[in-house]
Amino acid sequence: MTAMMKILVPIDFEEASDIALTYGRNLAKAFGAELHVLHVMENQFLRLTFKSAAAVEAGIANRVAERLTPEDRTSLRAVTALRMSDVPSDEIIQYAKLEGIDLIVMGTKGGGSLETKLIGSNTVRVIEKAEIPVLAIPEQSTFRAFKKIAYATDYRDPDTESISRLSEFASLFNAEIIVVHVAEFLMPANYENALFDVFIEEVRKTVLYKNISFHILKGLSKSKTFNEFTHENNIDLIAVSTRKKNIFTKMFDSGFTKKVAYHTEVPLLSFHTK
Repeated sequence: MTAMMKILVPIDFEEASDIALTYGRNLAKAFGAELHVLHVMENQFLRLTFKSAAAVEAGIANRVAERLTPEDRTSLRAVTALRMSDVPSDEIIQYAKLEGIDLIVMGTKGGGSLETKLIGSNTVRVIEKAEIPVLAIPEQSTFRAFKKIAYATDYRDPDTESISRLSEFASLFNAEIIVVHVAEFLMPANYENALFDVFIEEVRKTVLYKNISFHILKGLSKSKTFNEFTHENNIDLIAVSTRKKNIFTKMFDSGFTKKVAYHTEVPLLSFHTK
């Protein structure tokens, strides 16, 4: 994520995407980036509403203008775009490729845990398919500087690439990266600790960023244990690698209920690694 130049925020004129736009605007200022705001309209919906493409594009531009301060208007370059497609997630990814986008910021909506918000939505389809980082913003979220970032690792596959890229992001906010592994409940503690020590040594050798700490946790439910940790430690951002398609199923298991969904207001940053 070096020398970030372009941030994309897809919007659908609902509250969740408005919050994502707030994040996108603030991140664009922090990165010195160009802000792209895209609305993908389904062809059928355009026919049903009898709106012209020009009218919709004007609406997008107005939406962006309403959220820019006078300072933003002089220091931030914002590009607005409208695309027609019956598969919005594919169109978002295609736009990102054509425009050389470095980060996609998307809103999520729905009740319950982050898994509930993401699974089956355009956001998770973009996360699964995009080859660039995607920042998912829950609709209850309020923008704040990222001071504590929790990176969830299984460390059995190399995560050093993602942590290295995350450190570039974290350095802009002087944020602490907290690398968290939730151990298998039945795994012997000495075996888990030995594996984790090897992983820590590899990260220390590869990643130059110094503001990193490591925590190994154990609990009956991985998701509950992880989410309790994020709540108790006031985590501002959760980061994961999406090299595995079932990452959300693994991290946020089906037994995780609304009652323990502590992190529903915490944004999630996903990295695509090969």
